Amino acid sequence: MDCAEERPEYVLIDCTDCAGREIARLYRDFAVACVERQLERVLVKAGGGDPQDHLSLRDAFTAMMLGGIPSGFRIALVTPAGRTEAVFRALQRDLCQLRIAAAVFGHEDEAREWLLSRPGFAVGQGETTAQRPARRLLTRVVED
Repeated sequence: MDCAEERPEYVLIDCTDCAGREIARLYRDFAVACVERQLERVLVKAGGGDPQDHLSLRDAFTAMMLGGIPSGFRIALVTPAGRTEAVFRALQRDLCQLRIAAAVFGHEDEAREWLLSRPGFAVGQGETTAQRPARRLLTRVVED
């Protein structure tokens, strides 16, 4: 997979310098690798390019769902604020409804911290610092 780097705890997919068909191919390769190798943690970095290019990530998840996603799968999506963030937030919402842990972040460090934190599905992933106390309370209610 081009533009992908396997790290000890997760796979980093960096498409900040990619566009159009290259991003679509990258996401297709990502879906195949996730199913074949049962990857559990992935961090995707996107730049401020055309947000439409990242809609193919939704197609990749459709293929992954058909092929089988590990139960502890987590994906952190990193992008600067803007139109690509809106695409990632819509994908996050859809994945969370399917009980797939997904979160959107503005900075890679925050994404990595979340990605490597306690596995499992949590309500309100990718929240701001101001939202964390409410998330902790809601998580306790959901877990009880």
